[in-house]
Amino acid sequence: MLIHVLSLAMLGVTRAILTTTTARSPMFGTGYMAYQILIHTVFGGFGGLLLAASIACLRRREWGRVWLIRYAIAYPIALVLEVGGSIVLMIPTMTKMMATATKNPAASPMPPSVLAGIMVGTQVLMLVVLLILPVCILVFLRKREVRAVFA
Repeated sequence: MLIHVLSLAMLGVTRAILTTTTARSPMFGTGYMAYQILIHTVFGGFGGLLLAASIACLRRREWGRVWLIRYAIAYPIALVLEVGGSIVLMIPTMTKMMATATKNPAASPMPPSVLAGIMVGTQVLMLVVLLILPVCILVFLRKREVRAVFA
């Protein structure tokens, strides 16, 4: 839930960045910024859905259980798309940033292959960690005993 709240906060930060000269530099294409706004909006919406459905579950409303199960199915799909988009858009962006940093003699950039490996590894690790909650929701809320409570 905290991740979704932070996603909404990052939406505000991303919009603020769009107005700066940094966002208009060649390093940040308009596709990258549009992608960031889309992702933060989608995951912020997931946060609102999770909050509403969780409260409904606490009140033992059947629609809360149904929407949590729908969340647990849709969220991993969105996560996989987000990780794929991040890998496709971020690696070229970070490579451009590293190429710009090499013009600075004080900078010691890492090779692009190392940077790509770190980014892909980070995204995959994030995916694994963030899939824990949806899996737990699917396992728990589909049990016969739990369904009987909501019936």
